[in-house]
Order: sequence, then C-alpha cells, then structure tokens
Amino acid sequence: MPHAPGQKFHELSDAERTWLASHRDLLIELLEAEEPDEDGDGLTLPEAADRVIDRWREQDEETRLDANEIVHAAGIAVGDALADILGEAYGLRWMIAEDAEGTDLCLHSEAKGITLYPSHTIAKHFASDRPGLVSELFLGLLKRIEEIEALGGGPDATA
Repeated sequence: MPHAPGQKFHELSDAERTWLASHRDLLIELLEAEEPDEDGDGLTLPEAADRVIDRWREQDEETRLDANEIVHAAGIAVGDALADILGEAYGLRWMIAEDAEGTDLCLHSEAKGITLYPSHTIAKHFASDRPGLVSELFLGLLKRIEEIEALGGGPDATA
C-alpha cells in the first residue's frame, strides 16, 4: 500500500524511547510475575508476547492490566524481533510516522521504502483468542517483507 499523502517520518524523542523501553520492561515483568524463574530466556520475543497474552486472557477482567498495554508490549516485541533480524540489512528502525490524521509509532526503512505498524497489526487481531497469535503475525510480517523485496521493494511499501 502506498504511504499516505504527505506522510513524514521523524526520529523518536527521548520520551518515546522511554515509552518503548517501559513496554519492553513490561513484557519481562509480566513473564516473571507468573513464574519468578522465567525471564524469557529461550523464547523468541513473539513467543514471550504470546505467553504474556495467554496469561492475561486467563486473568479476571476487572483486575487485569489494560488490553492496550498488552497490545503495545506485544507490538514492540514483534517490532524489535523484526528489527533484530532485518534492521541492518534493511535499515529498519523505530520512527514516528506523521500524516494528516496524526502520529504513530512504526518501523521504517527509508532505503527499502518499507513501513510496518506492529502494534496496529497486533491490535487488529487481538480479540481473536488464537493461541500463538503474535508468533503467527510476526511470521506473516516477515513473509510480507520477503514478498515486497521479491517485487523490488519500492518507495511506498506498507505492511
């Protein structure tokens, strides 16, 4: 999909970097809360996010953490995993996308013309209750990036 007309990309501010870090920490805290000896070692970031979501769904709706916090933590885990795998080769990094409708956190590669919105991807499917949702979506985004690359990328590829 083409970028929105007039879309611009900005570096993260210190506050946005802090927000990202707080959601990375949240994922680890939630893993450790259920199993104090569990720190996520041996799990991919998407698998860790799946485990956190599964545990969150089992909790009492009135006392559990807000769903948006879980979605953001899972989205950041997916984005970090993508950046770990593709960041150097694609120049993929966290940025803020801005258009007429506002701003949003994204992974963006100027060189490849790719923009990803991992938290939006998670949010769109969060209510499905599918086990392994985050890992499935992560693999789907990887596949989509491969398809974009096979088609020659382009300055307006969005997933």
